[in-house]
Amino acid sequence: MGLAYDWNDRALSPTPYGPTGFAKRMLASWARPFEKWKEIMMDTSTQTVESQTWVAFGPAGALGSVHRIDGGFTFRLLTDDGYRATYPSLEVAKSALFAALEPGSDWPEFREH
Repeated sequence: MGLAYDWNDRALSPTPYGPTGFAKRMLASWARPFEKWKEIMMDTSTQTVESQTWVAFGPAGALGSVHRIDGGFTFRLLTDDGYRATYPSLEVAKSALFAALEPGSDWPEFREH
């Protein structure tokens, strides 16, 4: 038996269905995607000038972003501290972002900003 959790990570009564609070904790962790996205977009300390940006959206909101940089493209997820590797094309960078998502994730929608 696992414990279920409420939105504030307080343990509720045991359930026979395993740790059902995981989904609720994940949803609570996505409550601030815009603030994290703003923080990522404002950080200019790790890469060269970005001339184009594509934001990746999933069912719960923003997941990360792909950026055109000198020499190719790079990406970062909302949970990343910095940019990932440099990729030769936009499609390769999008594929790398998708590969970095949780297994079983759907292909995100990319919107240019």
